[in-house]
Amino acid sequence: LLGAAGVDRRDALRAIRTLSLTSAQNALELGPEAALTGPVQRGDADTVKAHMAALAGCPPYVGDLYRASGRALLEIARRRGLSEDSAHAVAMALER
Repeated sequence: LLGAAGVDRRDALRAIRTLSLTSAQNALELGPEAALTGPVQRGDADTVKAHMAALAGCPPYVGDLYRASGRALLEIARRRGLSEDSAHAVAMALER
């Protein structure tokens, strides 16, 4: 996705390295449920909508992967106490 946005491959990999390593480390140390962060966990449907809009120009499988991941994360967020109103708003945003 960064490449599609015009970011050099080497720079893109460097940019996501820290994020990827930190996410994996947190999931291993805290467990995936406790380590979850991001717009789905926060119930931030507007950000999820913006992500879906940004993915519209990508191959369909990219959006499909985002939606599938988002649905799985939404179940974790619900278990962690995300309100049903926020969960519904995120679920609707994932369907666009």
